[in-house]
Amino acid sequence: MSPGSEHEAVIHLLLFPDIKIMFALLCKPIAVPTPSGNAVLRTKDCRIAYVKPSQVQEGVYELEILEAPPVNVSESD
Repeated sequence: MSPGSEHEAVIHLLLFPDIKIMFALLCKPIAVPTPSGNAVLRTKDCRIAYVKPSQVQEGVYELEILEAPPVNVSESD
């Protein structure tokens, strides 16, 4: 997915400060219109990513998408 595309990913960080490991759920958002005219964001599936501080630039984190099945998100669960 290229930066600035209309379907950018949403990142949810899962921080484990005692263990010093960070993971993220990388989800492709879907804009859903509502009767009030505003759109809400939803998703169908997410990928798990490992997050680590960049060794090149301070204050920047790098994501590595793990080789794992997608996490399915459903309202019926």
